Amino acid sequence: MIVTEVKLKNVCRLEAGVVAECSIVLDNEIQIHNVKLVSGKDGMFLAFPHLKGESHSKKYVDIVHSTNKSTRQYLTNIVISEYKKELRNLG
Repeated sequence: MIVTEVKLKNVCRLEAGVVAECSIVLDNEIQIHNVKLVSGKDGMFLAFPHLKGESHSKKYVDIVHSTNKSTRQYLTNIVISEYKKELRNLG
């Protein structure tokens, strides 16, 4: 799997919280929308699209997610790299 495109929007400079939203294209064939780049106390991470669970549950369930740590880290690193490029372009 190769990330062939990252489309960022709503990029901002924050110490904590959502710092960007993005869409990720995989192998020029699959696009994942509504991925958020979050700056947290332990660094940046991706929050994948999710839905709230059953009405009696307040738990959120990811619609799309990586199935292993290395894939999640791969995706996170690419999005962070694109985020940093965008910040440089913003000045």
